[in-house]
Amino acid sequence: MNVLPARRPWKAIVHFAATEISPLAVIASAGVMIKAEFLPAYLLQGFSNLHVANLRAAIANFDDVLWKSKTRGDQSSRDVAMLARVGRAMAFRQINRKMSLDEINVAIGISSKKALVYVVRGIFRAEDGHNKRPALHDFEEAVRLEPNHPDALREAANFLNNDPGLGRVEKAVEHARRAVEFTDARQWKCLHVYAEALARTGQVHESKRVFEQALELAPKEHLEKVRRRMRQL
Repeated sequence: MNVLPARRPWKAIVHFAATEISPLAVIASAGVMIKAEFLPAYLLQGFSNLHVANLRAAIANFDDVLWKSKTRGDQSSRDVAMLARVGRAMAFRQINRKMSLDEINVAIGISSKKALVYVVRGIFRAEDGHNKRPALHDFEEAVRLEPNHPDALREAANFLNNDPGLGRVEKAVEHARRAVEFTDARQWKCLHVYAEALARTGQVHESKRVFEQALELAPKEHLEKVRRRMRQL
């Protein structure tokens, strides 16, 4: 089982992308302010099972967390319940999209002031072609709630990059630039989205420079994706 190191319980290391969500990193959202030692083992195990696509076991783990969290009403318990709902939403995403959205809506009802839940719902909605405006609203709400949240900034920029018809490419550049700044230019996905935004505004030379930075940090399985996009410039 993967356990977050207690000395860095809530570092902003969530790695969302429009077509990929890293389950094990969700619980590291900087917006959830509870200590690592208070995380229920079943919550950690649920995200571990989700990571290896053991959906039935993951859902059972999250259900256990929710059942136990009913006995307490403090903020930490609510945050844990929210994370369990996010986990269920991610699991059901592979099975039933409607149930997935229902779960994330419940998570928002529990913690409506957390950027994380709006980022997740925005990603889900972005996958549905006729939910573009609601998806954009979710990303914008996430940024409004936590203006320095790199995942919210990156996903808002990524969404705007992929839908130039919205006419907000300059906003995509701004969001992506800030995501890169708040991650100290150490997250390849933030750099990739920023480079794409620069390319779409005609800043080709700068775009290539940032793509080169992304290339240095990207894992092996994504290197060709970055190189292919660079060749297109």
